[in-house]
Amino acid sequence: MMSGSCRACWKVARPPWRRTPRWWENAFSWACHQPTGLGLPGAYPPLAGSEWAQGPDERVIRIVLDGLSGPITVKGGQFNNSMPAFGPLLRDEQIADVLTYVRSEWGNTAPAVSPDKAKEIRSAVASRSGPWSPDELLKLP
Repeated sequence: MMSGSCRACWKVARPPWRRTPRWWENAFSWACHQPTGLGLPGAYPPLAGSEWAQGPDERVIRIVLDGLSGPITVKGGQFNNSMPAFGPLLRDEQIADVLTYVRSEWGNTAPAVSPDKAKEIRSAVASRSGPWSPDELLKLP
């Protein structure tokens, strides 16, 4: 267990986007995608090394905002489950934090996601009612 001063050093030494959003990992993601980011084979896809997690930020923001449903291929594996919409639960800053963490953890090397980009996409899809399908997202530029 870390002492109070060690925790303070940890917070200063690691920029916010490199710190695990604990509220997210405990409440939203670990049950499906697992702390290792490897997912659950046949049920929930991995985030580690995922072409989706590291793909265009416009795409992953939409997934977090509105959810995802339907067959998807991730790292050559087939999955057909649903991810709920977190847009109603998360602020733009939280979405940016979570996605930046996912895109920079477990060997992933995608760029950070900004709160402004999350806000822009939220506004662009505000009239949407329902989850995205992988096919819809692949058609986006």
